[in-house]
Amino acid sequence: MHEHVPEIIQRFGSQAQLAAALGIQQTTVSNWTRAGIPRPRQEQLLELARREGVELSPADFFPEAA
Repeated sequence: MHEHVPEIIQRFGSQAQLAAALGIQQTTVSNWTRAGIPRPRQEQLLELARREGVELSPADFFPEAA
């Protein structure tokens, strides 16, 4: 169901790197692989991707809909 989450995380390097960039704990990022990425965090990830030059779009959060 959330198979796309590890690929999104990998775009930012690692769970630890993404957590540091967002100012949250690595365990929070790890939980996303089971529970999915909450909508507020999706918005933060999109903004971070724009700032960091990482290719990410809203459709990446819902690949089954594409």
